[in-house]
Amino acid sequence: MHIVIAGNIGAGKTTLATILHKYFETSKVYYEDLTDNPYISDFYSNMNRWGFHLQVVFLSNRIQQVSDIQQERLTADHNTLFIQDRSIYEDYYIFAKNLHDLKLMSDRDYGAYQKLFSNLIRVLPPADLTIYLKSDVEQLSQNIKKRGRHFEENITDDYLIMLNKKYNEWAQKEQHKIFTVDTKHWSLDDPTFTNQIIQKIESIKQRKQNG
Repeated sequence: MHIVIAGNIGAGKTTLATILHKYFETSKVYYEDLTDNPYISDFYSNMNRWGFHLQVVFLSNRIQQVSDIQQERLTADHNTLFIQDRSIYEDYYIFAKNLHDLKLMSDRDYGAYQKLFSNLIRVLPPADLTIYLKSDVEQLSQNIKKRGRHFEENITDDYLIMLNKKYNEWAQKEQHKIFTVDTKHWSLDDPTFTNQIIQKIESIKQRKQNG
């Protein structure tokens, strides 16, 4: 089973991925490796100059992960849970679209990116479950400051607000495919919070086994 954890910058995707990996004995996590993107620091210093480059590399990395997952599923135990930190749909519907709306990605670059994405999703299978961690900007900002990544120092609340708007629009549009979990009144360290996510995964695993 392939699940994706979606959410804004600082929403707790990596933390949740680690919790689920520890809970499900037969599981493998594909974390988002920001250090694998050579444009990340340049982007936050000059979004207009490096936005397209950044998004293409992220999309490429995500495609590689999905390809690896599909390959491993051929030989893995049917109970194996593959956990992916962020999805290709976020790359397009959230981050690239936001840059274009902000005039930080030109029409020409956005059109090229859009064509690339459209061709890819025709051949890449969707995840069995997408978990969206819905967080408010205050939470996100606190989490970003707490982890202290130098390349995230220039992220503004206005930027996070715009990303949140895109996330909520996407989640609403695709609500039949996305399991939205509001983190406002919960903590990832709270068993009650994580249990509702685990129960959702278990129910889908059971449905797939019976189907």
